[in-house]
Amino acid sequence: VPTSTMMDFYVGGGIDYAFLGVGEADACGNVNVSNFAGRVPGVGGFADISANAKTLIFTATLTCGNLVTKVEDGKLIIVQEGSIQKFKKKIDEITFPSASQGQR
Repeated sequence: VPTSTMMDFYVGGGIDYAFLGVGEADACGNVNVSNFAGRVPGVGGFADISANAKTLIFTATLTCGNLVTKVEDGKLIIVQEGSIQKFKKKIDEITFPSASQGQR
């Protein structure tokens, strides 16, 4: 499926549930997916998807950066915690404001 067709589907409200990753989050529920310590990878389709999906589910590991995991017997095992915390008091940028600040 061409990217333009997917984006038309997203913008047209075709998504009921969207599972989106989290780069950073704060205690208020604000999410950052676009700016990390001066690195700006961009948001990709995040803005279109988060603005038009009927329900958002944010997913994340608690840490990143050298995080090592494996699955054994159907269970997730953390072999080594990551060196960077994803949940912080203050995030580098608010890409998606929490429901307490917005309409969702």
